[in-house]
Amino acid sequence: MHRVMIHGIIVLIFLSGVVTGEDRFVEWRGENGQGHARAQNLPVKWSKTEGIAWKATIPGNGWSTPVIADGKVWVTTGIDTPASQAEKERRRKTTTNSQPLTISRHVSLRAGS
Repeated sequence: MHRVMIHGIIVLIFLSGVVTGEDRFVEWRGENGQGHARAQNLPVKWSKTEGIAWKATIPGNGWSTPVIADGKVWVTTGIDTPASQAEKERRRKTTTNSQPLTISRHVSLRAGS
């Protein structure tokens, strides 16, 4: 749930600044991949109530950078179906990864605006 709120806030930051200054932010790092936007007066401070034009709950885990085009904000998400405890234990034995793992039975990838 925490990730969902963070990604929702990111969407709002992009929406409040980029859409008003430039109505296209169609790929990661913006036009031409340079990380530049012509938007002005972008928020530098925000909270649950400050610097937010609107917010929406996104199911699952945010999966990408928002895309803004044609007056819409597009986001992707992954909705996780956890694996059983037995499956998690079996898979952990097959990896040398020392990082925390999310082991899923299935992930449903979705996009929406």
